[in-house]
Amino acid sequence: FRVGAKEGFIPGHVYEVEYTPRFDDSLASDWRYPRSIKFVLGKPVGDIAQGKVLLEKDGLPKVQKIPLPMGGSCSGGVAASTQWLRYSVPNDYLQYKSLMVFFTKSKPTADGGLPKKKENPDAFRWLNYVASDGNGPRFGSSDAGHGRELVYEECGYGAKVEEKTLHYRVKGYAGLLEVDDVLQETPEIDVTISTKGCSAPPWL
Repeated sequence: FRVGAKEGFIPGHVYEVEYTPRFDDSLASDWRYPRSIKFVLGKPVGDIAQGKVLLEKDGLPKVQKIPLPMGGSCSGGVAASTQWLRYSVPNDYLQYKSLMVFFTKSKPTADGGLPKKKENPDAFRWLNYVASDGNGPRFGSSDAGHGRELVYEECGYGAKVEEKTLHYRVKGYAGLLEVDDVLQETPEIDVTISTKGCSAPPWL
């Protein structure tokens, strides 16, 4: 739900929102958030137009160690071929980017990639990099960083690493939930990663 002023919010005005238990709220002592918050309403921000949010490659593919879940709440460094991604938003939204939510999907092309499911094998699947089995990333984010995502393939173990090239189609969804009722879908991009460099990673 959304909290709003009865007569509508007015840019430039100062507002204060306070949490007050309705009854003898036994959970009030467990309230983890501020009891009140005061803010100045900024200038109006319109809905994000379709196609104005972009999902882009952030640098070139590379082999590196990344933290991955190792059971329980632990994580460990694993050699992987990676391609970092980032979301680009319109200028009016830059100051609110930390409040936005981002969700990413990917699917392998005919040349390879993630194993296809038996049901609807060509469908996009959710992509969300998680570094450990602990608390995990916040809603609408990933452990790659807010507004970022990571496509990766583990190098594997042993003296001989199987060399393979994987191709993906990747797209994203973004929105500012306080303004947007529908998440905006980004154009699709092609991502290619290879495990060729895994046999002699740069840190050896």
